[in-house]
Amino acid sequence: MYTENQIQIFVLISSIFIGFFILTTVFFIVRLKLKDIMLKKSEEKLREHSENLEKMVAERTKQLAKSEESYKQLYKLNEGIVENSPAGIIKLDEELKIRYENPEMKKIMGIPSGEESRSMGMDIREIPSVKATGKSSIFNELLELKEIAIETPFTSLYGKKTYVTLKGVPIFENDKFAGAVLLINDITERKYAEVALQKEKEYYHSFVRSLTDWVWEIDMNGVHTYSNPAVESILGYKVDEVVGHHITELWLDNAKTPKILKLLKNTLDSGTGWKNFLGKFKHKNGSIIIMESTAIPIFNSENKLIGYRGIDHDITERKHTEKIQSVLFQISQAATTSSNLDELLKIIHQQLGELIDTSNFYVALYDKKNDLYSFPYFVDEYDKDFTPQSLHRSLTDYVRRTGKPLMADEKVHQQLIQKGEVDIVGPSSPIWLGVPLNTTQGTIGVVAVQNYQKGSHYSSKDLSVLTYISDTIALAIGRKCSEEEIHRNEEKFRDLFENANDVIWTSDIKGRYLTVNHLFGTLLGYSTKELINKQSLYLISQEDRKKSIDNYQKVVSGESVEYEAASFTKTGERKIFWLKLRPLKENGKVIGVHGIGRDITELKNAEEELREAEKAEREVLKELSLKLAHEIKNPLSSIYSSGQLASTTTEPGKIQRHMNVIIRNVKTCQKVIDDLYNFVQQPELELAKTDISKLLNNIKSYAETKAEVDIKVKVELNVEKGIPKINADEFRLSQAFHNIVSNAFDAMNEGGVLSINGKYLINKDEVLIEFIDTGCGIAQENLDRIFRPFYSSKAKGFGMGLSLVKDIINAHKGEISVESKEGKGTKFNVKLKIEG
Repeated sequence: MYTENQIQIFVLISSIFIGFFILTTVFFIVRLKLKDIMLKKSEEKLREHSENLEKMVAERTKQLAKSEESYKQLYKLNEGIVENSPAGIIKLDEELKIRYENPEMKKIMGIPSGEESRSMGMDIREIPSVKATGKSSIFNELLELKEIAIETPFTSLYGKKTYVTLKGVPIFENDKFAGAVLLINDITERKYAEVALQKEKEYYHSFVRSLTDWVWEIDMNGVHTYSNPAVESILGYKVDEVVGHHITELWLDNAKTPKILKLLKNTLDSGTGWKNFLGKFKHKNGSIIIMESTAIPIFNSENKLIGYRGIDHDITERKHTEKIQSVLFQISQAATTSSNLDELLKIIHQQLGELIDTSNFYVALYDKKNDLYSFPYFVDEYDKDFTPQSLHRSLTDYVRRTGKPLMADEKVHQQLIQKGEVDIVGPSSPIWLGVPLNTTQGTIGVVAVQNYQKGSHYSSKDLSVLTYISDTIALAIGRKCSEEEIHRNEEKFRDLFENANDVIWTSDIKGRYLTVNHLFGTLLGYSTKELINKQSLYLISQEDRKKSIDNYQKVVSGESVEYEAASFTKTGERKIFWLKLRPLKENGKVIGVHGIGRDITELKNAEEELREAEKAEREVLKELSLKLAHEIKNPLSSIYSSGQLASTTTEPGKIQRHMNVIIRNVKTCQKVIDDLYNFVQQPELELAKTDISKLLNNIKSYAETKAEVDIKVKVELNVEKGIPKINADEFRLSQAFHNIVSNAFDAMNEGGVLSINGKYLINKDEVLIEFIDTGCGIAQENLDRIFRPFYSSKAKGFGMGLSLVKDIINAHKGEISVESKEGKGTKFNVKLKIEG
């Protein structure tokens, strides 16, 4: 952009050049005339040359004039650009005083519309708001013809706070400073975003540093480039011991196989990351840490894969707990599945070895009667004497007497010796762990492990594990010992027990079956294995459980009881038993329950059926009497009234009307009698091959005839093609279907749609006929009563229609069912066999 002064200077220089050129030419011409006055031809040529030169000067002058105009237009264009610039623009004069501010600059400074800037004409270095930035001296560099650039917070004279970038460019003439142009951009929003981003980064880093999970980053070579401090609490390594080191340095040695290393490289190259990957790591102290790892790929700005970012969660304790639970489950399972105590103890030894070192392991069971310890199971490197013995003042006896777990290293062992609690019994070991086997009957023994190697040791965690599972071990051993004891006793009575005509069982103090005879399982549908150790209460029906619990408590307290209770077989069949329970004692103490039961289901069912039959008979007779009285009383009254009136008149017309009433009511009575007859008389069928499609078309015609009375009812028929003929009594089926249609019309007294559908159920070789109406529906509580004789929800009617329908369908060895919702309509489903 050229200033007006620059344009004027350019034009002046051009004019001087042209004038000088003209003077030089004239001088040259005069000199030629003086020297060569006689050379006319040369003079003529010189004249022509002078004329041409004048023309050239004139043309050049015109061009300069045009150039000046172009510069003016360019100047105006630049002015427009400056006025509409999205950046703030300030013009300074040679004294650094503000001479111009564009609209955007006024906006940045917060100058009210229509006002002139307060800073106009002021030295920019002296403006208070500029001084407040502390960077006003930088403008002195413009005087030295240097460009300047700053970024600073700025509060204008009008109080508007912003963050700006400023770039200053000096203007100079003849190497002298002639002013400057300043470009200012408001970057407040960007700055706020940067601050927010910075805060977010700080929060993220603070959050990541505070996580208890290990957060890390690696490059494409698998070298850690970042780690949060959690790595030290998880793996024992400081951050600087991890960053810069390859991930495999934290792996177990047996995991660094060529195959696994190749898999690692392929995984890193894939760019997909991984989720919930389980891996084992080496803690700095040598222990194994199990981690659950998830990672995502990291890409640079050019979308190139540069590494991975991940988070690892320490699940060592969870896995340890899961392993403990698994061991507990296996031991519990073994308690019921193992054939003898020796097999059970082998499983316990094997399973416990999954958690702690069981190289030297034994189970000592205490016989209180003989004051001896027996060793049903043992494994030991040095001690070979595991014959029954007293073990007085041994560590084993100490744990059994106190009932508390003990971890005894050489120091603890010596302290117990000094206190007189124990002596040295058997080979001495640097460390010994023992826990009591506590049961509801007391401490039955001790399970122990030990290590003979110096420097080798168990931890308090190992003692906790052994203590935690000791109850399960004790329960399993106690149960197995009880089973074996019971087995020895029951051998004496096995034949009687198994061949008894009653169910016989024994259960422990908590109601768990210990033995059951063959008939017990046969009646209830369970195998003996399924019943042993099963809670007896769960076989009792819900309504009899409280009674059973109360009676069981009496037996446990020493009483004998007799009562009746319902039970359910494995298939859900209900059975009623007479039960007699008596306490099962050992050394005068109740240890369980001995029970005898007799299946009285058929007897009870017979009694119930008799009561129900008598009740039903009374109800039927009652309903029959009420219905009969109701249905015949009104017609008889009408007949009586009409007969009296007919006998007192001689007018033929009146007599005829009364006779019509009498005839109509006689027909009503006849209908009641016919319904009763049809109900009492079992329908006799005349079976023949019947075309269902034709039959349903006839039913549709019947329904449409009824619909003529009420045009609001629409009848629809949908019958599949190819339905085979069935063996049926067409008249009786029509009678049944007419009754269903009549009921549908009664339910749609305000109109609706009756759909009749016929379908062939190929897989069942059946015909399905559906009658679907959109009527008032049937209340849920009445659905199971609609086929009952004499039941009717209508004001009129004897309630025999649907009962007769059911009898006809049953006579055809078919099925009828109903689906309905009150206010939503009703659907009757009739199924008939193809070969009836």
